[in-house]
Amino acid sequence: VQRTDVKTTYTVCDMCPWHCGIVVRSVDGRIVKIDGNPLDPKSRGMLCARGQAGISFVEDPDRLTTPLIRTGERGEGRFREASWEEALDHTAARLLQIAERHGPEAVAFLGHTGGDSWFVEYLAQA
Repeated sequence: VQRTDVKTTYTVCDMCPWHCGIVVRSVDGRIVKIDGNPLDPKSRGMLCARGQAGISFVEDPDRLTTPLIRTGERGEGRFREASWEEALDHTAARLLQIAERHGPEAVAFLGHTGGDSWFVEYLAQA
């Protein structure tokens, strides 16, 4: 790979609520290296293992790219692809079913307090 083929992008890591500054290097649209940004006042160029694993979060060939709905019993590993609308409707129906059968205390939401998870509070109140 020639040096001119490498694209450098300055952004933030989204692997945890800290959002450390990172430098992402990519070739032909594929991430090849993630480093800490030495100009970031929080991380000062350091990057934890979670941040370094960010490449696999994006480039893993087994990464889910569309919603799946289980078609068999739990543990059978049988799923079908679904649209986002269908998957969200299915999830909402199941959550309502659980709350009606076992009470609202049977449903809980867990999320970070960082800026990316503002929707968890709204979802929990719906």
